Amino acid sequence: MGEVTTDEGHKLWFSGETKECRNGVGLFVHKTIVGSVLHCENISSRIISIRLNASPFKLTVIQVYAATSGHTDEEIEDFYLTLNKTIQNTPRKDVLIVLGDWNAKIGTDAHENWPAVAGKFGLG
Repeated sequence: MGEVTTDEGHKLWFSGETKECRNGVGLFVHKTIVGSVLHCENISSRIISIRLNASPFKLTVIQVYAATSGHTDEEIEDFYLTLNKTIQNTPRKDVLIVLGDWNAKIGTDAHENWPAVAGKFGLG
């Protein structure tokens, strides 16, 4: 977990696992709005949240990297419980955006079946 500022003044907040260098989420903020960041919270290796001072309402963005069906039911349930708690802790007046990789498993033939939607370079 941490943050990095580029030479140009952009900022990256990130949270992840060091073992195997897999999983993790991050938020890259352009230098022109870095000053608008009120708070960035590393929730877990799969969830990160940032709050921005925007107008007319503050903006909260939650970035996720969901657990796949290959994880245990407990891990999947824990991810969604943590996400729900993060959403519940967001101030009600904020504009809320939840985005990220929901890890849908669509099969190795997805590009053949839906070439306009799925690329051909997925894992597996």
